[in-house]
Amino acid sequence: MKCNKFTIYAVALFLVGCGSGDSGGSVGTSNNTILEGVWQQGCTVAEDNESTKATIKYSSSNVEANLSYFSDSSCEVSKASVVLEGTFAVGDMVILNSGESVYKITRDLTQSRVSYDTNEFIAIVNSKKLCGYANWESTVLKDVSDCSTFDFKNDLKKDIVKIDANNIFYGDSDFLDSDGFPTRLEAGFYSKQ
Repeated sequence: MKCNKFTIYAVALFLVGCGSGDSGGSVGTSNNTILEGVWQQGCTVAEDNESTKATIKYSSSNVEANLSYFSDSSCEVSKASVVLEGTFAVGDMVILNSGESVYKITRDLTQSRVSYDTNEFIAIVNSKKLCGYANWESTVLKDVSDCSTFDFKNDLKKDIVKIDANNIFYGDSDFLDSDGFPTRLEAGFYSKQ
């Protein structure tokens, strides 16, 4: 199962230190209420037999994503955590070539925080003074918003979403149109809590 864009870029954070269609239209804020609430993706096993869990909260025009990474396949042995915060806007509904109706969304992520949870990796990032920090501690989130190592805000700016009952599907960032919006949906989904 593929991971959504939040998960892909958060996995990239850990490693550093995871169709075509018409998707034209303008972006506004009047549709934000369709995403209101807390959406959760259960334990998802990656190809390397590690796993992830994620929760995304939409409130008014604010978004917060909490992403957790595990070194086992059952989401029990914590490896790293990422918290992304910012604003979002739901834009126009568009029809993909697949015939699926989706909404365009844009995000402006203004804060990024990361924690590493294994002593071995903490020793490595402390010795390298990752993002200017030499005092990384297990499960303690560090602000990496201005750290070039974790600069992925533009990569997460544009997305599409499909809401199907109490499930939300995000766009597949491997397939983008000329404006940078995904043109296909991922298979994985988040459930409304």
